[in-house]
Amino acid sequence: METIYACSILSAPPLSKASALHTTRHGVVIIGCIGLQLSFPGSAIIQAIAIAPTYRGQGIGSRLLWQSIETFSLTHLVVETGRDAIEFYRMCRFTISSLGEKYPATERFLC
Repeated sequence: METIYACSILSAPPLSKASALHTTRHGVVIIGCIGLQLSFPGSAIIQAIAIAPTYRGQGIGSRLLWQSIETFSLTHLVVETGRDAIEFYRMCRFTISSLGEKYPATERFLC
């Protein structure tokens, strides 16, 4: 049985945006995390979501996402990502828009 542990680390020095990190653990091992930049009340940019390879496909990433939405009362959440992650965001009900080839031979997406 998986043990879920959430931890928020907030920092808001003068003139900077706050950030948050939520982690998921199995026992004492961190198996996933989500990093957010909290832009203004109710809004955030996902900086990263990472799940250990052996735990992928088990709903951990989406639980971290929904837990963050609930914790910070988010109504507007965006992320720029590559092709490999767009199905995850589509399953989480994000709208996907191509940003085109931002880098040579690399299409990016806004979700």
